[in-house]
Amino acid sequence: MTISQTEGLSTNAMNRVFDMTTATYKFYWLLALLDMHVKEQMDEMQALDVAARMVAYAWYPTQYFRLSFGKGDSMSKIIPDVALLTGITVDDKLEDKSEAISNAISEDREVKKRVKILLNNVPFRFQKPWIDTTDDSEMQRRSQSFENDCLYSLTGSGEGLTVTINPRWSNYLTTNYEVLRDFALWNLTLFLQSKNPNLPNISGKLLRPEEREPLTRQKKFWNKVIEIGGPIRCIYKDTPLRRNEYDLDHFIPWSFVSHNQNWNLIPADGSFNSSKSNRIPDLDYYLPKMAKVQHKALRLYIPQSGKRDNTLDEYYALGCSPQDLMQMSDKLLYVRQKIDERFHPDGFNVGINVGEAAGQSVFHCHMHVIPRYKGDVPNPKGGVRGVIPSKQSYSTKKQPEKSLTSTKIPTSPISEVTPSNRREILIQTGDEERHKME
Repeated sequence: MTISQTEGLSTNAMNRVFDMTTATYKFYWLLALLDMHVKEQMDEMQALDVAARMVAYAWYPTQYFRLSFGKGDSMSKIIPDVALLTGITVDDKLEDKSEAISNAISEDREVKKRVKILLNNVPFRFQKPWIDTTDDSEMQRRSQSFENDCLYSLTGSGEGLTVTINPRWSNYLTTNYEVLRDFALWNLTLFLQSKNPNLPNISGKLLRPEEREPLTRQKKFWNKVIEIGGPIRCIYKDTPLRRNEYDLDHFIPWSFVSHNQNWNLIPADGSFNSSKSNRIPDLDYYLPKMAKVQHKALRLYIPQSGKRDNTLDEYYALGCSPQDLMQMSDKLLYVRQKIDERFHPDGFNVGINVGEAAGQSVFHCHMHVIPRYKGDVPNPKGGVRGVIPSKQSYSTKKQPEKSLTSTKIPTSPISEVTPSNRREILIQTGDEERHKME
């Protein structure tokens, strides 16, 4: 993503401010400067106040979503200390956090000490695309004449360091505020994705939403399911859940997925849902229960739905159409029964390949059912994880039944397993089944 040029003012340097970035400071520095200059109409600002706004911006992704900023980034270490000293919570608005931190800086030496760390480099290094030097004193001196139309000048030192926006940039920053803000957030997203490769939707975890999207549409779906098929039993407490007498639980917590897609929602007893909070259920125990409820819901709802249903469209995120998902369980049970009757295996591997990177070579929805026998491989532990050899071995320590775990989800890729010495059955969800015996 690059920002547009403007007559009489080169933005080439601005497009390079995030080159070779190794920490989050530059992203948050630009976001803070933009807010203070455009929204608060400040041409001159104390660098410590800019740093306070940086901390406020980083509060939500670090304290709510627990995003990693990398080992060399001090932001994650500063914020918990500032939280203890100021009483600020993750739910406070950005502007309120920023004001509270600025006030605390002037009143509390410990807060000032921690926030001041952010000023060691970023005010000077940010301007390197305009003024090519790594000497902070030289950078400050040359900025005072707005050399090469640099973004701002720096005067003073230490706690008195002051930032003054170049008047030639003022109109451009105001006119293109949203574009420049998105430019900073986009590059921040790319940076944080590299530090958090297994986390989804990084872009949705950078800013505190003004309010969470209501679950009205999803509630309508589950109410319809209950209306057609009767009460749903809570997978956690085994209590019957009637129409409008339940909470919708994010099975994988919202703090991890940051979306309300229906495939991750399940009706739950309200008392349990509140105690579950951001913890993940024991996947070995609860995931099959959750999948069973979801499958039944699709079987009840799809025949009653219209031609276009946004709630059903969300199931495409699983790599299959909702109609395919609805049919899979029946076909799986049928094929498993036939294999049991004829070959009497000791177990099964069941896998779905979604995408070329996962080994999919036949690009329609299908499932692999592989009968397993004791001793067919030296160490079967890990099952389908063995498609990536380094992922197959894992701890044998079991968690207590029906437990809730931490917010970190282990990576367990489900992919095709095709050992040449075993029979394999391919299930297709079309009108006919094709059986392949090796």
